[in-house]
Amino acid sequence: MKGTLVLVSLCSACMAFAEGAPLSPADAVKPVTRAQLRRMSTAERIRYNGGLLFSAPTGKVIRVVNAQKLVPASTLDPMIDGFKVAMGLTLFPMEVEEKGLFPVVKRGFAVEKTGAVLALIDDPDAPRILCAPEESWAAVNVRALSVDSPQPDVLKKRVIKEAWRSLSIALGASDTMYRPCLLSPTHSLADLDANVSLVVSPEPFSKMMDNAEALGIRRVRHTTYRKACYEGWAPPPTNEYQKAIWDMVHALPTEPMKIKPETKKVSN
Repeated sequence: MKGTLVLVSLCSACMAFAEGAPLSPADAVKPVTRAQLRRMSTAERIRYNGGLLFSAPTGKVIRVVNAQKLVPASTLDPMIDGFKVAMGLTLFPMEVEEKGLFPVVKRGFAVEKTGAVLALIDDPDAPRILCAPEESWAAVNVRALSVDSPQPDVLKKRVIKEAWRSLSIALGASDTMYRPCLLSPTHSLADLDANVSLVVSPEPFSKMMDNAEALGIRRVRHTTYRKACYEGWAPPPTNEYQKAIWDMVHALPTEPMKIKPETKKVSN
């Protein structure tokens, strides 16, 4: 997943959710009033607008570096997806790469446009998580999470929880008054397993967002595919609904514009 941009569009998910809606691609190019749009079902509105898109990042990114082989990097997918949802679809860009050594992370960010780093490492001598808020990096030691040979699903949850905790701490949110929350005091694997949360609570996000923006990690805008087409930055269509909208917006005029002569003289 080298350089895989986690800022994917929501179009595929939206189309899957909207499966079975009666709206056809031809209907997607018909003008509707706001009242008609409000009367549509959620699935119909999604199809009519071609789904949702995230704009390309304009600032730095949060880089997820996989520097271990005990679990696949895809283990963090639920955490990355949860990060988006928790941010209310106003998210920060995250890139995942399958290479990178932890010492490189500790010395500094060699990759351009990296605002913060979350690393998965394998170190027999390191604690479960390492955080350096002033250096904007955090590491989850998968080796320390597997010392008791847990079942794969237990280990996966541990990695996800500690990824949330360490990244939150690296972005300036080390605790919260909300309970239950992954940022509750945790001093053992038993404490970690007993915490039912798989995502941090909303309250710390204001701190995380402020710190991320201070690091040059700009939030990403989301809008409909239709609006992105009119604004000129939509990617090529990936389904028939998007294609209908794309063709309509990019269609050349069938008749040239006619400029009629003035009918009245304008006096100074």
